[in-house]
Formats: sequence, structure tokens, C-alpha cells
Amino acid sequence: MEGWAGQGGDGDGAGLSSETLRRALAFVQVVQEAPGLDDYRARILGLQDLIPCNAIGYNEVDLATGETFMVLAPDDVLFDGIEEAFARHAHQHPVIRHHGETGDPRPRSLSDFLS
Repeated sequence: MEGWAGQGGDGDGAGLSSETLRRALAFVQVVQEAPGLDDYRARILGLQDLIPCNAIGYNEVDLATGETFMVLAPDDVLFDGIEEAFARHAHQHPVIRHHGETGDPRPRSLSDFLS
């Protein structure tokens, strides 16, 4: 996509074209206005319209109960047992482990934990 991640910026220093910024803000508004969690979960996958990708996923992990939730698109990236495998190994994920150990609610990137 032209204008994303430093390509095609219009000199504003952000590296995004005005059109890309407009589309990104419109996406944020759509997601923010979701009336409930199920709608939020469905709408967040619209990110793939902004950032080209082969697959996109959204995961939730309840650190207190260990319960997990995931939604992936397209459907053909799913395979039998994926939800169970994710739940079984979620505690090994560096970002999830960090949140569980520190209680720090700030968003983190996997790259924050790579050296």
C-alpha cells in the first residue's frame, strides 16, 4: 500500500500520505465505536485493509484464568487444534509473560524483548 510505514509521505514528517492518515484515523474511529466486544473483535481485523498481509490475527489472554481467545483471517490459516495449541503455549510468549510477571498494562512489541 502506498503511503504506509514511511512510503509516499507528503512532507509532514510522519512518513504517511494524507490519504493514508485519513484512512488510518477512519479505521480507528470504526473500531472505537464498536458497541461491544464481539463487534470490536470483528472490526479489528479490518486492519488488513490498511496494511497488506497474507493473514491477520487478534488474540486475547486472560492472565488470571489462562483463558484465551483468537480470531484469524482468512479462515484457511486456521487448522484443527490451533486454539488449544495457543492456549497451551501462550504463557511462553515474551509479551504475555512480561504482562503476567510485571502487571505492566502498556502495549509492548515482540521486538522489545529481542536482543
